[in-house]
Amino acid sequence: QSPDQLHNFAKVCNRLKLKYPNFKLNLRALGTVDSFLRTRDSNPEVIRDLVSAGFNSVGFGVDGMTPQVWKALKKNHNTEEKCIESIRSAKEDFGITPELLMVFGHAGVDTAETLQVAYAFTQDMVDLYGAVPRPHIAKSFVPGNAGWVDPKNADVVELLIQNPEAFQSLDFTAMPST
Repeated sequence: QSPDQLHNFAKVCNRLKLKYPNFKLNLRALGTVDSFLRTRDSNPEVIRDLVSAGFNSVGFGVDGMTPQVWKALKKNHNTEEKCIESIRSAKEDFGITPELLMVFGHAGVDTAETLQVAYAFTQDMVDLYGAVPRPHIAKSFVPGNAGWVDPKNADVVELLIQNPEAFQSLDFTAMPST
């Protein structure tokens, strides 16, 4: 959603709160660090009005903490400085609880070192800003990503299609699978 769309949504919610005093929302959103910082810098009233409407938690897709991991995941827009600033600003400037969506264990990308850096960053953000960690296990393929249509995964994809109950193992919050 654009800042204008979000602002309109916040205004509608705030009007409802005025009309119906018992009307309460508890809103959580997902966003990129770039979109949050851009909105903060150019339209801070949008965030303030969303907070007034009930927006109290934002999950930032951090997904690693090294340029190599971000490049491989096509998250080149992330930098350590932007991640820290968005998390700090959400908490200190707006009173929003920051969440760190951190997908760990990307095959062929993550190493023991990149995992340690991501873990240490997550712990620092918890300690400094009360961020809520949202760790997830990387999956090499899920419906809709490049791995799903990669011919080398065709046998496993077919196995999943023949056994729909196995799709649960693709859940990012499920235990790691081979």
